[in-house]
Amino acid sequence: MEKFLKILGCGGFARQIATVYLDNNPNENIIFVDENAKIGEKVLGYDVVKVCNEKVSSFVAFGDNEKRKIYNCNELNIISKTAFLGKKVSFGLGNFVGINSIIECDNIIGNENIINTSSVISHESKIGDYCHISVNATICGKTTLGNNIFVGAGATIIDKINICDNVIIGANSTVIKDITESGVYVGSPVKKIR
Repeated sequence: MEKFLKILGCGGFARQIATVYLDNNPNENIIFVDENAKIGEKVLGYDVVKVCNEKVSSFVAFGDNEKRKIYNCNELNIISKTAFLGKKVSFGLGNFVGINSIIECDNIIGNENIINTSSVISHESKIGDYCHISVNATICGKTTLGNNIFVGAGATIIDKINICDNVIIGANSTVIKDITESGVYVGSPVKKIR
């Protein structure tokens, strides 16, 4: 039987996952699974089907943290060959690390996280579960993110910051002090807007 990866979803994030996975595994194949697939639909030249019951590795390809929680079936990490991983970086399962991302030394990354293209996580930081670190976001050293956190594109979290669960940080925002209340934060420095 041919080895392949089942990718749940077929949107933009699924395409990123497929690109990185195939770059790392050029002799393997993929199939996209989407309940709204049309007959004969293809993405990146690969089939999109409504259902695939094959017992193969799967990866949930939804950028939305809440939607990823529904499936909770990722059995592997997909890490771009162009990402830099420092010494003593540990990962749970179901993490995606995008092209040109940097994860420096002594970091602990939980489960089902997205560390997107060109993002940076500096030394001695802890990332919980179901977090999405967007494109070009920077998390400075000794920072702790709880669970279910979205860090917008280009946002910066300075060093030694703690952020509680269920927080959204807007694009290009700057976090300069701990966030202890769930909610949506924007600006530079951030202010809670809801």
